[in-house]
Amino acid sequence: MLAQATLRAGEGVTFGDRELAVELRAAKLWLSDAPPEPQPTLVLRRGDETRALGGLGAGTTERVDDLRVRQRWTEARDAVEVRVTESSCPLDHEQLARPGADTPLWTWLSTQGLAAASFGHGHSEKLTLRLWQDSGPRLAVDHNVLDSRANLWASVGLRPGASTEITLGSAKLVVEEVLLGEATPRSSGAAVEPPAVHARVRYERAAPTWSPPFVSGAGEACGSPAPRRDPPVELLRAPSKAATHTLRADTPVTIEGVELTLELEALPEAPQGASGLGLGGGSGPRSRPIVEARRVDEDELVRRFSWLPAEVRAGGSLVRIARPLGREPAAIELRVYPLTCPSGQVAALPGENSLIWLGSHGQHQVDLADARGQRVSLELRADPDEPPRVFIATSSPSHGARSLSFTLDATAQPVVLDTGSALLLGNWDVRVIPDPEDPDAPPWYAVAIPYLPK
Repeated sequence: MLAQATLRAGEGVTFGDRELAVELRAAKLWLSDAPPEPQPTLVLRRGDETRALGGLGAGTTERVDDLRVRQRWTEARDAVEVRVTESSCPLDHEQLARPGADTPLWTWLSTQGLAAASFGHGHSEKLTLRLWQDSGPRLAVDHNVLDSRANLWASVGLRPGASTEITLGSAKLVVEEVLLGEATPRSSGAAVEPPAVHARVRYERAAPTWSPPFVSGAGEACGSPAPRRDPPVELLRAPSKAATHTLRADTPVTIEGVELTLELEALPEAPQGASGLGLGGGSGPRSRPIVEARRVDEDELVRRFSWLPAEVRAGGSLVRIARPLGREPAAIELRVYPLTCPSGQVAALPGENSLIWLGSHGQHQVDLADARGQRVSLELRADPDEPPRVFIATSSPSHGARSLSFTLDATAQPVVLDTGSALLLGNWDVRVIPDPEDPDAPPWYAVAIPYLPK
């Protein structure tokens, strides 16, 4: 170890011909007439050269030349603990080749050496592994599957002597061995740095996605978990528009107990000479619309929208908030659609192969759990400008937390999330329902998520 210290603003620690210090620095690019407020920044000095390091106090490790700099806040968060060691290994290894059909790849990851590895190339499927050690050894996996517009992510706890298997899309990962080093005292003497972690990981191609068998027949009302194949009729019909309102800054609109208000937030004028940064020219005040949705009875904020168009549920209706037109959006159109299905449900994890349906005009959130502590949460997030995305999060005492997100695409390749005790399939069956009353309106979506217990 080269240096270990607790630093506050204006303090530093010297080792050899270098110094690690905390400086107060002001931003160089500042789009305001008021001067920027200096912020503490961790810097490495050597002679006349000064290099800023990122993520002050974030609990991260950064490699600078032949050094590894570990930094984290103290428990009181009034100073930063730094630890500098020598290292001949890079923090990560990028653009490794993916495994062949029958040729697995192995790599060692270490918090004291190669902590991350990326497989694949920039314009195709890419998998990134990263080893963490903070509250406990963890492996984070990010798998970007471009042909299905899916982003699959998992984070699993690692235990020495235990093998961990993760399947994300076409990637199968097996943590074959986990080794722990010795704990290192922290500079304060009151606690210890987490021990170093070393993990051997095997990466191979997963088996192709198959079509699980389901019994023919209509599913449960509104898409509750059921072993039957056909979608519920409620999700195959586009809802009819019941009303249209105009929302103005001085006239709130209340829909089924939810009050929507429009605020025109003033924006600062671009500084002189900033037009070359793509901020536009022109003169006069600028503003942007902010729409708030608040429950009247409980005086509770439901959502605050600073980016339009948007959608919000109000009782048994869905309200589509249109995009404003013009530089000064004085009025925004609200379109109200009555819904026949609730927004979500809580149910027990099914014990057999089951389909769970989500819909932009039906239930969009389902939470499942069992007595063993296993949990599955599914959520459909709608964006009137783009196809919705589905987010799946799972957790269990024995398999940790894993998640999957994907954009709905009826033509995309299905993706698989292995929770350790079940498989969940994404983009397996996607239905796009046009609006018969308004062909130019965004369509409605429904998606089936197969849940397959092992």
